[in-house]
Order: sequence, then structure tokens, then C-alpha cells
Amino acid sequence: MSTIAVIGLSGLLGKPVLDALLSSVFADRIAYPIKALTRKDDKTSTDKVQYIQADLANTSAVAEALKGIDVIIELTTANPVLFGQVEKIVAVVKPKLVIPSQFGIELEPVQEVAPGFFVIKLEHSANLRKLGVKVVDIATGFFAEKSSYSYEIVQPYGIDPASNTVIQYGPDDTKVSISTVTDIGNVIASVATDPNSSRLPDSLKVQSEIVPVKKVWETYEKNHNVKLEHTAKKSAAEAKAEFKHLWETEGFVPAKFLHYLGYIIAQGADNGALFSENDRELVNPGEKYWKWGSY
Repeated sequence: MSTIAVIGLSGLLGKPVLDALLSSVFADRIAYPIKALTRKDDKTSTDKVQYIQADLANTSAVAEALKGIDVIIELTTANPVLFGQVEKIVAVVKPKLVIPSQFGIELEPVQEVAPGFFVIKLEHSANLRKLGVKVVDIATGFFAEKSSYSYEIVQPYGIDPASNTVIQYGPDDTKVSISTVTDIGNVIASVATDPNSSRLPDSLKVQSEIVPVKKVWETYEKNHNVKLEHTAKKSAAEAKAEFKHLWETEGFVPAKFLHYLGYIIAQGADNGALFSENDRELVNPGEKYWKWGSY
């Protein structure tokens, strides 16, 4: 059984990851309590979860609190300072496995068009591996959550919610890899509790399903009782050229992040947003542990 620590609970994946780790599905593979690091002091510990109020900047204190932990799950935002702090903590704790904050699109292919695009995540994983620990990166495609991504946050699919308009990036049959946040939580829990994590590749690509972008449009229209007006259509090549130009002239502009994702979606399979390979049988063979969700 594995002893597990989770760093960062306030984001979209905090609850689904903790729910999965506390479910009966993985209970016989976990030595409770799970150590959950949080900046807030409003959580009450139980026999299954020990909440630890901590400031990652105090790396020595955090490392002491995590002494003897087998697995560290990192759910922090992509921040170079936080990543550096986690690396210092891992260097002292030396867990058997680290699952870094790498969830979402596959970043390597994007570097061709936009060199440096979230490269801190790639560098972070490389730095962790240099410490001699097993690191498994998990690309999940786009998140799907009814109150958030792919339902309400839909700009990556070309939708402008303010004007109820849509710009089509890529061909009519453009598709994207999507994972529900519940599935992502279960995938992380499965990897974290794998009795032989050394068998896993350094990088996993998983998805709940492949979804046509048009389905996202239709779902948005149905859920919001609106009709989207199609204002433009850009080919994959045009989207790529536009992304490349913006990147070369402006660099990363946070306000345009969701639109960057639209350019990436347009590029099709194995260019970041659509996976031709699906490693989900490695973590949930034959749906042994849970039934995959859908969009």
C-alpha cells in the first residue's frame, strides 16, 4: 500500500482527485491517512485525510511533514516559484513516484509552433527526474466539467459567449480529446496507487472520449438556449500561421491563452489537443476500476 501526499487542493482537480483517493475503488491500495497540503486552515482532518496547513516556501518544514511519503501528487498552478519549491521538497523526501502538474494538452508538439509555450512544465518534470525519482506526466486533453471547461469556458472551441458568435478553426470534422474531471481524478488515483509504477511510461495520454468541436457548439447552444452565429472559418494552416505570428510578435499574453488553445485544436491529431493513442487501458484495464465518463 502507498502513502500519498497531495499538494494543492484549491484548483479544479483538487476535489475529484481527493474523491477518487477516498473511494472504495482504490482503498485497498492506500495506507491512510492521505496527507493533503493546503494554505488554508478551514479543513478538518479525518482518519482518511490529514490536512496540513503549509507554506511551500518553507521547504524544510514541508519536507519534514512529508517524510516517508511514497507518492506526491502535485496539483499546483504552473508557477516557476512553486515548481522550484516542490523540486526542493522532492529532493529531500525522495518519494517513489511524483505525478506533476502536467494535466491538459500534450505540450511537446506545440513547441514547434510556439517555442516556450508552458515549457516550465516540461522543465519541471525534467528537473524532478534528475532527482532520481519516478515521474509520470499525464496528458488528459481538455477538461470537461459542467460548471467550467468545455461547457461554460468555451473560448478554445472558437465560441465568444459575450456575443454568441463562433469562429471555426480547422476543418469541419475537427475533433479534440476530452476528459471529465472525474475521470482525471480516477486516472491520477490509479497511477498513484499502482503497486508497480515502474511499469508505467514517463508520459501517459488518456481521454474520456474524442469529441467533435461541433458537438461542443451544439451543447453550448442547447444548454444556454442560444444560436451561435458563425462569423469566420479559418483553415488549420491559417490558424497555425496566426498562432505563430502572435507568438513571435507578442509572446505569451495571458488574456489570449484560451484562444491559443483554439489554434492548437485546429492542428488535428498528435499536435497537442487530439491524441491518436490512448493509454487508458494501462490505468483502467477493461474498466476494471470505473466506467469512463463522456462529454
